[in-house]
Amino acid sequence: GSKRDFARFYVLETVARVPYFAYLSVLHLRETFGDRDPNLGEKMRTHYAEADNELHHLLIMESLGGNSSVIDRTLAQTMAF
Repeated sequence: GSKRDFARFYVLETVARVPYFAYLSVLHLRETFGDRDPNLGEKMRTHYAEADNELHHLLIMESLGGNSSVIDRTLAQTMAF
């Protein structure tokens, strides 16, 4: 792929992590407030694994130079915020 392809995928992978973090945060909040649903732990493990998978994609894109431009990094972080 071209350098811009890696930058595009870097942005995509950065943004793709947001829903996993949000859902996992809500599951932790439910647990903190006393929700003892027996399936909650499994849901947390599943969504943590999915977030971890997105992290690995992001690391691959970084190693291929997808984050070499400050503009691409700023765009990705702004979109993810």
